[in-house]
Amino acid sequence: MNHVELKCMRESLNLTVPELAGLGGVSDRTVRYWETNKFKSGVPDSISLLLEDLSRYMSIQVKSIGAMFPSNDGTYELQVFLDDASYQASKLYMPDIPLASLHRCLTFRIKQSVLTRGTNINLVYECDCSSDWKVIGNISTGKGN
Repeated sequence: MNHVELKCMRESLNLTVPELAGLGGVSDRTVRYWETNKFKSGVPDSISLLLEDLSRYMSIQVKSIGAMFPSNDGTYELQVFLDDASYQASKLYMPDIPLASLHRCLTFRIKQSVLTRGTNINLVYECDCSSDWKVIGNISTGKGN
């Protein structure tokens, strides 16, 4: 993975520089250096693999969770989280998707995939959830109005 691909992949996963740095166990400065090609050695394989694994895992989740929503079946709501603390404390926390921003990215991708089949999904924060929600594959969902 080159420096341009690194930045594009990070942004496609909705990760900030500090979030990627935390996941990769490096400093923010190191990530910025990789993205601007200041390290001539390039992006380490471990970082490339981390991002590729996250992207692959999210694609699998989008496909499997998205398939659970019926076609042309009105509007559903998917729960997202404002911050890492509330996400990590929830029953929806997935260690493979360790940050709230990644969870929001995942739910948005699910929304996009389901829209193509005629089912609408609204993303809502946990405080907006009704009591009749259920968990589908680590995504909290409820039937909207």
